[in-house]
Amino acid sequence: MGVFLDIIKNSKTINKSEAFKATPKDLPILMFSGDKDPVGEMGKGVKRVAKQFEKSGIHDFTFNLYEGGRHEMLKETNAEAVKQEVIAWLNARM
Repeated sequence: MGVFLDIIKNSKTINKSEAFKATPKDLPILMFSGDKDPVGEMGKGVKRVAKQFEKSGIHDFTFNLYEGGRHEMLKETNAEAVKQEVIAWLNARM
């Protein structure tokens, strides 16, 4: 129960525009989620976060919302596609 309480308490703080503005603009960010993840509000919440990152001026921001995916994207039916995206994303930046 403690983890869920922490998430609820801190989600308002970490989703404030100041937090996005404080993120280093040259920090590469790969963000992905499933569109059936209840934690991400079935894609709605993660889309809001992605828009905040885009508006904050991050130079290298990549976002993908996987159809049918839920919370643990590396264990979903499309896990192989997710792994390939992560590997390709990392290889492009090394």
